[in-house]
Amino acid sequence: MKTKTLTAALILLTATFLTGCNKDENEPVQRPDGKIELSAASFTLSEMNFNDDIQLSRTARSVAKKSIKLSDGIDALLTIEQDVVPEIQSPSTRAEMPNQHYTIYVVKNSQRIPGAIMKGTVSGSGASKKFQPDASSAQKLILEPGTYTFVCYNDAVADDGTNLTVTAANAQTALIGTTQTTISGNQYAVHFTMKHQAARVRFEADAYWEFSGVSAQASITGMPSSITYNLENGTQQNGSLQNVTTPTFSFPNTNPNTFPYKGESTSGFIYVMPGTNGNNIKLKFNNGSIYRKNLSSAAALNMKNFPTTELKANESYTVKLRLYYSYSYLFHDGTTSSLADGLAAGKKPIGAVIPGNKAMALRSVGSAKWANSEGQFHNAGHSENFSDHKSILWGYEITYDAAQSTDHSTIKANQSTIFPAFYIAAHYNPGVTLTGPNLSKWFLPALGEVLDAYAGIGKFNKSQANNWGDFNSGWDGKIYRTVFVQAGGTETLGEWIWTSGEYNKTHAVNTGCTMSYIRLSSFNKSIPSNFVRPFIKF
Repeated sequence: MKTKTLTAALILLTATFLTGCNKDENEPVQRPDGKIELSAASFTLSEMNFNDDIQLSRTARSVAKKSIKLSDGIDALLTIEQDVVPEIQSPSTRAEMPNQHYTIYVVKNSQRIPGAIMKGTVSGSGASKKFQPDASSAQKLILEPGTYTFVCYNDAVADDGTNLTVTAANAQTALIGTTQTTISGNQYAVHFTMKHQAARVRFEADAYWEFSGVSAQASITGMPSSITYNLENGTQQNGSLQNVTTPTFSFPNTNPNTFPYKGESTSGFIYVMPGTNGNNIKLKFNNGSIYRKNLSSAAALNMKNFPTTELKANESYTVKLRLYYSYSYLFHDGTTSSLADGLAAGKKPIGAVIPGNKAMALRSVGSAKWANSEGQFHNAGHSENFSDHKSILWGYEITYDAAQSTDHSTIKANQSTIFPAFYIAAHYNPGVTLTGPNLSKWFLPALGEVLDAYAGIGKFNKSQANNWGDFNSGWDGKIYRTVFVQAGGTETLGEWIWTSGEYNKTHAVNTGCTMSYIRLSSFNKSIPSNFVRPFIKF
């Protein structure tokens, strides 16, 4: 009988040894007393991406655009977006799990199991890593079969034995992961997906200008100073509310030098405690300039209409600011306003407003002949004297009124072959249907109207222009270019355009501008080397 007992014990020991040798290192060991040993190798960790636990669609993640008067000379169009959930990635392409220090403990029936705790780091490479206990920590957990909640947190989380607490100072780095698992048999591994305990917000700004030395601070009113979790009973409590100003953060420098000359710059993330009202976040620029305006004088931007009233842990948002040079535009419905106001209202810009209730088209068409023939006069009025043309403001009449032609019967706007420039101007397509009842037809402008555009848009001192030639008094070619490109138009620098004015039998009046000067001149009517930039009355 004793021999049989010894033999049975040897068989059991041998079976246990062989099972241990052939088991995967992640598999728990089932002890003779029925309990289960979970070694450190049973635990693996990966880090959850921001917004991974939120279902988003590309059509429902943005809030409506809001127009803001940022300062004198700068308007802003504000959009707040909840960042898109990244595509499911393979372990080889997901972000690297950081090698931090973690604590694991076990809960059953809403009570921590005494002694069921391990401390250590993670090891290996890739998105998912194995737990490696400290030398001074337990190397395994011994549990009865049953259902348990496993809790894991990093050292940015405080543990008083009952609650886990995250303070605002540690919000950026705090990670907590929980998983509920039934432990039985000998084939099991526990995986923690570590969740960020703060929400994060970044600011993306773009402008049709370079960013250089631009910095800002965010202020947050009523942010919880801490958040405390009792993971045994599932309760959560916010600490006292505080007003916080972040350290200064920068918008990286950009220097766009190709069309459409648009600089885009994105700040780093700021980390916000869950429970914070997103509408209580403000952004204040404190350095840098855009459109020759100092941003430090701009008012603080209030994030009204945030997608969620109370931010939640692991959420990620981008506040998008499109900064516009403040100028008045004509829209497809015949109204005028700043570009930001019009776009926020869903309107389409068609021109830059100039004096006299007129607007210059956002794009040019060309190249075209002024007339298909030369050696004769085509306009009822013509002159080689600059002062005669400088004061002419009736390009519309020259384009559409037969009395303005030498034969008193030809309407130039209708003559595609004889007067190509006039016909192209009259049939200009701004890319949107015009609905404003006060809008006229497009026309080829007179020189005086183009000078009004140079003065109104590009700050040109037109009183300096007293003859044919080049002029630059007050001229700001960069601002002039910006007015068109920020509204989706084309740059005008380097373009030479026809006016409706006639110089003599062989030449018509043309003009053009560069970054540094304006040229007023004439050109052969029958050579298609000039663009057409239509104007419209409203």
